[in-house]
Amino acid sequence: MHSTMCQLALPRSEQADYVFERQCGNSSLRIAAGSLWDGKEWVQQPLPYGPMARMILAFVNTYAIRNQTPEVVGGGSKAECLRMMGKTSTGGKKGNNRMFEKQLLAMAACEMSFGFRRGERISTCNERPIKKFDRWVMRPGTQDLSAQKSKFVLSTDYFSSLREHAVPCNIHAVFALSYSALALDVYFMLAERLHRVPEKPVFLRWANLYGQFGQEYRGKHAARDFKRAYTKALHAALHVYPDAKVDICADGIRLHRSPPPIPRRRPLIA
Repeated sequence: MHSTMCQLALPRSEQADYVFERQCGNSSLRIAAGSLWDGKEWVQQPLPYGPMARMILAFVNTYAIRNQTPEVVGGGSKAECLRMMGKTSTGGKKGNNRMFEKQLLAMAACEMSFGFRRGERISTCNERPIKKFDRWVMRPGTQDLSAQKSKFVLSTDYFSSLREHAVPCNIHAVFALSYSALALDVYFMLAERLHRVPEKPVFLRWANLYGQFGQEYRGKHAARDFKRAYTKALHAALHVYPDAKVDICADGIRLHRSPPPIPRRRPLIA
């Protein structure tokens, strides 16, 4: 996962609007939904959201880094793509097949803008992570599964930034948390941050965590509901990241320096 997306996550639930914003400290993310050409007309896509969108983004990033190419080729079918992401192929209105296609198209069409403040400098970076999206449709009567393969071409800027700021994650942990967008967000945050904690632990108050992760919680008891949900998600993330050292306190959580979920490669000795 890109380090910035470990701090500023996608929406966790379906959005009525076509723009979504999230902020963390001096950084902010703005996602705008886009449209795709279906061969006859431009079709408005929703904002990407939920666990499936995160799984697709992680798959695209991992493929690009492992193969050192901005061209990401999917499987020969929805079922194959889902298996590659640790999911089973299920039909129906609420099945994985439909959600996978919906989030795949939404991710291909969206545009992201990142805002940063570093001292007196304020910067805005506009990126369309996916520069090109090819979606082949299998002709009636043919059994050529390769005709169903989809291909992403990452933008030059995004691919270059990803190579520099990719955060390795344990694929089995990601699979295990694929039922919860919040649990995935917590895991990605821990994977990116814990190994960078200084000798002195870092304390994060619930108010700070709510500001970063709690945007979707509204109403009279929003802070309380968020704390309950976040604590549950944190326990799930810690279960699949056993080396993570995190204390849950009454006022927040305390982060201790911990090994990354994927050990760093040792340099080769000539």
